Amino acid sequence: MCAKEKVESRNAILVAVNANCATDIEGVRKGVSVVVSQVEERERASSAAMKAVDAQVARHALDTGQFGTI
Repeated sequence: MCAKEKVESRNAILVAVNANCATDIEGVRKGVSVVVSQVEERERASSAAMKAVDAQVARHALDTGQFGTI
């Protein structure tokens, strides 16, 4: 095998490996995007739940006359 063939062979290997890396990177990006989306949804749900609980606590405090003790 001459030097040119060795270089071409190694180049072909590197091109294939690079393509696999690009595929892996894209997969990781998609996975991270899904996780971030789920975290954002949980944060929105938690915020909504906290607002609902705050309203319930305030109503309870007013109903029981304990508003000043909170």
